Formats: sequence, C-alpha cells, structure tokens
Amino acid sequence: MDAVGRVVVADADTGRVLARAAAGGDVRTLSWSRAGDRLAAAGPTGVRVLGAAGATLWRVRPPAGTAIADAALSPGGTRVALVLRDADGARRVVLAGRHGSRVLFSALGAIRSVTWSPDGTRLLADWADAGQWVFLPVARQGHATTAGSALRVEGWHG
Repeated sequence: MDAVGRVVVADADTGRVLARAAAGGDVRTLSWSRAGDRLAAAGPTGVRVLGAAGATLWRVRPPAGTAIADAALSPGGTRVALVLRDADGARRVVLAGRHGSRVLFSALGAIRSVTWSPDGTRLLADWADAGQWVFLPVARQGHATTAGSALRVEGWHG
C-alpha cells in the first residue's frame, strides 16, 4: 500500500512499479490467481479483484451487518472464497463471483481462514473454535468433511 491507500505491485528484484490500483478501503489480505494475472485485495468492507494492469475487474461487498474476516482468490481468478463475520459471532464461508454468491458453510465461533485447493475444487476452512479443519466441495454436490487440527492454515501446496 502506498501513502494514499493504493495497492502497489512491484517487481521484487528491481523494485520497478508494475501497477497501482485503488484498493477501496482497509486492505488486510492479498491473494493472487495461479497465473498471477489477477489479485484480490480484501478488507472488512469488500474485495476488489484487480487485473494485471491494476484495473478493477469486479468487486464483492459483504451483506449488511457482516464483515469480511478472510478472503482467498480461486486459482483461476474467477471466484473469491470469503469468511463473513456476523455481529452475533456467527461465521459463514461464502463463495462469490461476478454473478452472485452462495453460502458453503455456517458455524458459531471463529473460522479464521479459508484456503483453496490447488485444483480449485475444494476449500479448506480453519474452524478454530471447534478445533477442526473443514474441507468444503466447491461444486454443488458433495459433502463437507472435517479433521481435527491444532494448526493454523497458512496455505495449501500440492
């Protein structure tokens, strides 16, 4: 972020600025598509998906009364997985794209993070209060599965 709140994309080796883009608020997470041609800049009040030149391709805003606790751009860069926090402490994992959104999982207590599988077919949600990882199928068919964990999810490699 620069002094006026824009996301700055720079070459790590040379420091040359490749793009600057309005982030639209308090950015807390950045998430790249696999090809590196899209970047999601997310904060409590929304997500902007930016193209390679820094132009906003599309946005996602949380429903009234909720805030975005975490967000992750899909490997293909066409969808964003969100962890939404309600005022009463409930959390939801939501799959959002240009044409709408749908809830994949709801729970009371903290869901700390969400991470895409490398092939983009599943999400891993860290349901901290239950001490569980929740594996969620992205397709409409399939069931969520859980596994106990005392670890924090930082990424999914494969």
